[in-house]
Amino acid sequence: MPAASPFIVRKAAVLGAGVMGAQIAAHLVNSNVSALLYELPAKEGDPNGNVLKAIDNLRKLEPSPLATPARAGFIQPANYAQHLEQLRDCDLVIEAIAERYEISLDTPWRDLSQEEQDRFLNGTGGERPPVEMEAAIPDPAREAATRERLLADAEKAFARFAEAKAFWDE
Repeated sequence: MPAASPFIVRKAAVLGAGVMGAQIAAHLVNSNVSALLYELPAKEGDPNGNVLKAIDNLRKLEPSPLATPARAGFIQPANYAQHLEQLRDCDLVIEAIAERYEISLDTPWRDLSQEEQDRFLNGTGGERPPVEMEAAIPDPAREAATRERLLADAEKAFARFAEAKAFWDE
């Protein structure tokens, strides 16, 4: 079996700017990976207010997840209402959304290319093995089934974002 080529991540998106998501973004920028941190748009003021607050809170944590306080400036704030299109440029998308939200977005997920969809990593709470493990053993039927599960999971995740947005907008 030929050796797999390395998967290089130059730009990543983290969906959810809570404690976990913001710290994942911090570790990405510590590793010189460009990071977009997504959160629901703020109800008032700057639409990125929620994510900017999360980035600011990173500077206050002890011990800090940031290598230096200046690293916080490398986290690019984004919100689901204005910046979803930027997901297309990411090598990796990480879901870090509280499980208590039933979230999903109306998004052109099926309009993304297969390669773009394959970059989406959906947190599943462990009910299915990571894609990398399944992909290690080539099997066209399993690959098709895995792809369909990922597509369904991604569509559900984006739909949950929209529901959470509606909840916070009330």
